[in-house]
Amino acid sequence: MELLQKLENQPVKPNVVMYNTVVDGSCEDGLVNEAEKLFSKMIAMGISPDVVSYNSLIHGFCCASQLEEATRLLNEMFKSNIKPNIYTFNIFIDALCKEGRAAEAQKMFDMLLERGHKPSVVTYSSLIDGYFLVNKVNEAARLFNKMIKAGLAPSVQSYNIMINGYCKNKMVDQAITLFKEMRCKSLVPDVVTYSTIIDGLCKSGRISFVQELLVEMHQSGQPPNLVTYCILLNALCKIQHLDEPPNFEHLLVNNYCLDVVTYNIMISGLAKEGLIDDAMILFSKMKLNDCLPDTVSYEIIIRSLLARNKNEQAVKVLREMISKGLLMNDINKDSKFMTPCEVGQILEWVTRSSTQTKSAN
Repeated sequence: MELLQKLENQPVKPNVVMYNTVVDGSCEDGLVNEAEKLFSKMIAMGISPDVVSYNSLIHGFCCASQLEEATRLLNEMFKSNIKPNIYTFNIFIDALCKEGRAAEAQKMFDMLLERGHKPSVVTYSSLIDGYFLVNKVNEAARLFNKMIKAGLAPSVQSYNIMINGYCKNKMVDQAITLFKEMRCKSLVPDVVTYSTIIDGLCKSGRISFVQELLVEMHQSGQPPNLVTYCILLNALCKIQHLDEPPNFEHLLVNNYCLDVVTYNIMISGLAKEGLIDDAMILFSKMKLNDCLPDTVSYEIIIRSLLARNKNEQAVKVLREMISKGLLMNDINKDSKFMTPCEVGQILEWVTRSSTQTKSAN
């Protein structure tokens, strides 16, 4: 940006390519307001923006969840007789789908066709994902087949979207069919593909099929990552098979950088098995391993202690949670986590129970 300002005072003035580079870079850094100012300055200096200029700024606004501003720029393009290209439409379709506005994304897709553009694999994949997000499974499947009939070869990401969508809708058999289809087409499933299938199998009670996939992952050069292991840990905890590999110790020995999600899965599993002391030890280890407990961590421990009438310990942990500012706000009415109102009720209940116990003695 400083270099651009210096060039503005030189005999050789910056051109649209130079401005586009800086506008795009600013948007990539999340500085969309600064990018817009530069965009306006470019116009003020008599440099006409092109489709690349608009695409960069539109993408910046979409990433910042400012679709109204992005739409304003699209309309400005039409008025200025600057034709949107496939990338312009892809940006809008992807942004609309991510906001759960699949119907509007479909209209943008139709507009793309009307203007003579050919949808790419990226275009189809974004819209397919959008339909899955609003639980329109049949529409997503229809679009996937339409893409293939149009002569486009689905990418690994396209298959990942379909497989994830099917698994989320408990259609694991359809997901497995696509997984096998990938390999028939010489597409190499990546760690996301495998992790998604493993998650689907675990949630459908078919964990016995997972070991074969883990071996296959290593053989195909796609070793399981922390996400894969978290999925497995969660499944093993639910069926109370905490000692089976890959367990928590396996992850520690193999030097995985464990995150709060991994710890929470194991703490929850231990608590459900009634091993509250082990859960407390792991809870303490989190802090020693530079992994700070979050609201979920505290929630699991507090509820487990209360369920076993370890009220004093529960209150101690609860007060620690409050002191760290991890209490949920009253705004989150639908949250499953503790609200200030619920915390007040717990403290009142524990105090009343302690008073009654002392009176009885």
